[in-house]
Amino acid sequence: MDSTESALFLASMEDVVPLKGERRVPTSVDREEEVRRYQAAKRLQAIGLLNHDVSCITPVDSLAELSFRKPGIQGQVFKLFRQGKYPVDAQLSLKGVGLPLAKERLYDFIENAKGMGFRNVSVVHGTGINNKPFPALVKSSVAQWLKSLDGVLAYHSAPQFLGGIGVTLVMLVKSDEARLVSRETNHKGVKIR
Repeated sequence: MDSTESALFLASMEDVVPLKGERRVPTSVDREEEVRRYQAAKRLQAIGLLNHDVSCITPVDSLAELSFRKPGIQGQVFKLFRQGKYPVDAQLSLKGVGLPLAKERLYDFIENAKGMGFRNVSVVHGTGINNKPFPALVKSSVAQWLKSLDGVLAYHSAPQFLGGIGVTLVMLVKSDEARLVSRETNHKGVKIR
């Protein structure tokens, strides 16, 4: 740019005033809003996969003992779990709740429990002897839903002192922090910390 072009530019810009305020250009959706929307969509999708259509639920006898464990759960760990030897960190009651609301509450409860690092929780569903269209409707639904939820490693009907067959104990995955503590504690039988 030569001196005449520079002088012409400065003359044309002499009445320009700089913009005041934030220098960041706002986007239509900020990052926190994106995360919130993603989590809400993920929740709706997961809840949608939990079927509450009565014709698709396999009935369980109201007095039956529920039991399920994924491969990799040690036999002794599962034995202690089903005997109620591990502390229950939280409890959810689904007694008197309809299936659509029950599946939402169960999903939210499990997700929150995992987020808080809980290992063992319980779900109170009752025996459902008088449920319609078949006995143990909520109990049967809970048994089916727990198998499909991420983070559920095992479940078993509670021993009598924890509520018996109207309550299901649920074992959840360890949090990353709990895994680290276990790894440090069990490293060659010597606690490192």
